[in-house]
Amino acid sequence: METNMNAAQAVAAVMAEVQAVGKNDSTSGGGPKYRYRSIDGLINGIAPAMHKHGLILVPHVVDVEIVPMPGRSGWTETRMTIEYDVTGPDGSTLTRPVRTFAIGADNGDKGPGKALSYGYKSAISQLLCIPTQDPAMDNEHANIPEAEPLISTAELKSIRSLFDEIKDDERRADAKAAWIAQFGDPKELTVTASVAAIAEAKQIIKQNGA
Repeated sequence: METNMNAAQAVAAVMAEVQAVGKNDSTSGGGPKYRYRSIDGLINGIAPAMHKHGLILVPHVVDVEIVPMPGRSGWTETRMTIEYDVTGPDGSTLTRPVRTFAIGADNGDKGPGKALSYGYKSAISQLLCIPTQDPAMDNEHANIPEAEPLISTAELKSIRSLFDEIKDDERRADAKAAWIAQFGDPKELTVTASVAAIAEAKQIIKQNGA
């Protein structure tokens, strides 16, 4: 390793050495084979050149938000903005020349890891000009289920009309607020969730009296 090489020179050296990273064959659920470039494959492909030339990428999470995915029970999106310092073997640093935005969808605790993996993959690809394939085909991306249908306008109106049975204005407003705190915006209510939501609305109305 040439220790007097600065960060920009190290980037150029790695770029010159890593011309391409191959794709692997894989299958999804026993289906047909497809070609993808995974985060592991990309790192394995460029790591020798990065080690040889002393190139280091240091991630900084600028912003992160975890939000539920409407209509997909238990699923969340981790939305993350990440910037990377690029350091060379002489200790010089290109201060955050690369920024990525990544989304990790998951129905467990792996969303942040998926977002970080894709962010790093994107950062490397940008910095070293390595072409990538459609990320939806990569193994760090989940097969997200189709969204459940939302309730119809007529069903929404029917739910809202239930609360009209509470004659006292203040109690009716409090009952609506309690229901929304539990089920969220009624316009985002799925058909499946509406069963429990309607049952709870009727219970709240019963407790508050007609």
